[in-house]
Amino acid sequence: AGFETLAYEVLLIGAVGLLALVALVALIIRRMTRPLLVLTEKSVAIAGGDLDVAIPAPRTTDEVGLLTQSFGEMRQALRHQLEMLAETRAAQARIENELQIARTIQASFLPRDPATLAASGGLAVATWFQPTREVGGDLFHCFWLPDGGLFLGIGDVAGKGVPAALMMAATATLIKGMATATPN
Repeated sequence: AGFETLAYEVLLIGAVGLLALVALVALIIRRMTRPLLVLTEKSVAIAGGDLDVAIPAPRTTDEVGLLTQSFGEMRQALRHQLEMLAETRAAQARIENELQIARTIQASFLPRDPATLAASGGLAVATWFQPTREVGGDLFHCFWLPDGGLFLGIGDVAGKGVPAALMMAATATLIKGMATATPN
């Protein structure tokens, strides 16, 4: 009976000790993995576009603490990059709008309907204008001179883009002014 009681007590102490050990190990594992679970939740929120999610301050200087600090820095860097991207897109939209205005202004320097203008004098004229870029330096003019002659001018300003388009506008204005003011 004494041996059975002793065996029962040893078994009971062993079971209680094993249960306490399992509980202690579970507590330690939970304490060690909890920051990783929090970081996982925060990274899912960041990946979903929520850059305002609060990342907890690192409590330790071990790998988990460094990972937490890196997540915070990554979130700030990502927010900064997205702000820069938004500013770049806004600037690009402004430039595209200005180039569209420049295209319209450049088209206004070209003859509106040179074929009809030439046809009134018994000529056939066809035109087509498409700059390589949004705006360019190509130009043509077709108009009747005061003495009854037809002026037909074709040119290409050296270069491309806005500087060439500005030079084209100035050149087209000078050509028209000189052609109409100069007698044969």
